[in-house]
Amino acid sequence: MLAVVDEQTAETYKLSYVTRGDLEQWVSITCRFQSLQQEHLRFQYDGRTVGKVYVEVGDDVVPGQLLAELENEQLDSRLEAAQSAMEQLAMQLQSAKTNLAIVSGSSDLSGQTEQYQDTVQRLEEDYYIASLRVNELRAQRQKESIYAGIGGTVSYIRSYNLSDRDADFIIVSDRGDACFYADTEYYQSMPAGMEVTLNTDEGPVQAVVTPAAELGFDEPAVNDKGVSRVYFVPQSQLAMMTDSSKAQLNLLLDSRRDVLIVQARAVFFAGGQAYTYYENENGVREAKPIEVGLKVSGKYEVLSGVTEGEALVVG
Repeated sequence: MLAVVDEQTAETYKLSYVTRGDLEQWVSITCRFQSLQQEHLRFQYDGRTVGKVYVEVGDDVVPGQLLAELENEQLDSRLEAAQSAMEQLAMQLQSAKTNLAIVSGSSDLSGQTEQYQDTVQRLEEDYYIASLRVNELRAQRQKESIYAGIGGTVSYIRSYNLSDRDADFIIVSDRGDACFYADTEYYQSMPAGMEVTLNTDEGPVQAVVTPAAELGFDEPAVNDKGVSRVYFVPQSQLAMMTDSSKAQLNLLLDSRRDVLIVQARAVFFAGGQAYTYYENENGVREAKPIEVGLKVSGKYEVLSGVTEGEALVVG
């Protein structure tokens, strides 16, 4: 039984009044961006120094674009020399073919035709061998380089300057095939098909809650803290997102319209029952039971026990 303060202890109390209005319960949820299609790129050799990286995180790339290569000055010099030799042979061969055409078309020089044919044949053989050498060196250089296999955005570059066949050096992510996800205790408030607005660095983004199976993921489990993963598919392509990008979702969990509202500081609990104090006709603080509902930002919805405009004792 709650005690009633007697008249001898009566004093002036601070009052709070019952009002009528709306209550909304919101929560802010952090979401993370994830590309659904990614290419994880590695060098084929261990322990080699990375010579050049031609892209930065956030850069757009196209299939076949050179992204990075290992340091190999000796191979580069050999390739440059081989390409130069092949170009020289190509010019000599073109000149020899031109001379052969002139000799073949002249009755006075017809006796030299065989000699010019031999020269053309020799140069063709030399050019073929030179091109094989260039292709061989290019193939070796390609093994020491990383090329994009898909179009997308560079979302990761390894900072360590040595190659490692077991570690990604560059990751390319396709922004057009992407989603956001959030690990949250409020997963039940976001059913599949629900439309939401995500606040990103690019501005508001409209997205739809999408089942994991539709995105190729396993059904998310609920962990021991009551948290589960929710996926959101944006309805438009995002220009600057990477896998480190985040968004905020402001989710309305519950709302009450045109209800009685009291300050939380005017409510206390005992034995699982909510009570509030009022000042009786003798000016003494007295407790009475009430039924409360939604609590939002220091306010309670009151379902019964008070009336609009009623004065309650605070504290």
